Amino acid sequence: MSTAVLQDYRAIRDGRQAEALCFDEDKYPLPEPDVLVQARWPKYRDRLARAVLLLSLRGGAEDIADGAPASRTNLRDREYHHLYPVDWLRKKGYDEHEAHRALNCALVTWSTNRTIAARGPLQYLVERCEASNLGEDEIRRRLKTHSVDFDSLAAGDYNKFLRERADGLIQAITTLCSGGVWPQ
Repeated sequence: MSTAVLQDYRAIRDGRQAEALCFDEDKYPLPEPDVLVQARWPKYRDRLARAVLLLSLRGGAEDIADGAPASRTNLRDREYHHLYPVDWLRKKGYDEHEAHRALNCALVTWSTNRTIAARGPLQYLVERCEASNLGEDEIRRRLKTHSVDFDSLAAGDYNKFLRERADGLIQAITTLCSGGVWPQ
């Protein structure tokens, strides 16, 4: 897409075309949920994986444990966290590469990442709620800033979680691309 944007810019600048063709949805459609589900881990620097993280940042991405928002100034202090840990998924019969999906990622602080470790989602969510004097409602709200649904994560169904998170992000992408405000 970046090449198409550059080509459009040059053609408009030089008077060879009147509008940016890179916004042609037939030629460059928005991603489908299945494409989002397959998006690789953000460390691979894939555009789609980074776009998923960008949506989290746009949503206000707060650390699950301490509530500190991710920002441009503290982004280097954040780590990629597997919402469904690699070891937990491996024990459930998943290949390691299946754990490295953009939709299985949230940016958290180093200390939060170490505290959660390889615990299953339900276990660490319950522990986080019990350890926090803020309660379950606040943990739910913090997860929502990452476009993560507490109940979907806690259910322990990895494939269903990925699909539901993809569907939610497609709604956000569609809203933003049509000029709407997100999060609402």
